[in-house]
Amino acid sequence: MNSLLVVFLIFFIPYLYPLVFETMGSGQTLGKKVLHIRVVDLEGGGPKISAFILRWLILPIDVLGSAGIGPLCVFFTKHQQRLGDLVAGTWVVRTQEYEKADFSSLVAED
Repeated sequence: MNSLLVVFLIFFIPYLYPLVFETMGSGQTLGKKVLHIRVVDLEGGGPKISAFILRWLILPIDVLGSAGIGPLCVFFTKHQQRLGDLVAGTWVVRTQEYEKADFSSLVAED
């Protein structure tokens, strides 16, 4: 029983980290806060919980496919979005730029 708990703590808790912190932290994990970046929806607002869940569900594909789909999406998409962001309708922005940005023109370009 103890070994099952250890496996859970080692593997599942870190996997939940982005979902919990981004949802409760206005689109920021602790790392995103340090780097002054946050997740926003395509209109520049706070994403809905469903968007955070979609990003989280696609995370293994982005991470495990690091030699393929994840980096390709970031490299070839207009707003450097990973696959999870494309599916969820979100993107990651710098907080300084976020506070000054007019997102209406970005949405119209897509």
